[in-house]
Amino acid sequence: MPGSIIVRGESSNERAKIEGVVDDAFSDPRVRTLIRNLRKSAMFKLDLSCVADIDRVPVGYVVYFPVMIQGNGRAVKAVHMSPIAVKDVPERQGVGERLVRHGIQRAHSLGYEIVLVMGPADYFSYFGFQQASPFGIKANLPVPDDHFMVHFIRPELAETSTGVVLYPPGVLSV
Repeated sequence: MPGSIIVRGESSNERAKIEGVVDDAFSDPRVRTLIRNLRKSAMFKLDLSCVADIDRVPVGYVVYFPVMIQGNGRAVKAVHMSPIAVKDVPERQGVGERLVRHGIQRAHSLGYEIVLVMGPADYFSYFGFQQASPFGIKANLPVPDDHFMVHFIRPELAETSTGVVLYPPGVLSV
């Protein structure tokens, strides 16, 4: 029986362990490259990087990175969630869920107002994510409309945060 899941921030000396989790979690080399590119980019912020441990062994990882929504003349502090890496645990243990919830809480505590993600609506709606396009939020790169999701940490921003999310070239295109 595995121990309890602890979600925490990443330490600066864990690069090899984190890359091991990502490599084990994703067979698609494009996803591994995407996460490595994020970690090497100027957008990477250690305080937005979350690790899930079981018995002090990293088994999950997600990084959130700042993005800009350009459009309505108002600056909104937003972050985008990378793919969630989970390895070596049976499904339905809650590792992914805890990474998402911890990351949203961490983003909120750092003053971010919106969290964006590209992923299946049936999973992310569980955390309060909604399809972004009805709110007038679009991405500056191709993504299926039903997979581009938004979570308003400050719900009142749902009415005023329209625009295009500017993803830097090369970071998400692998």
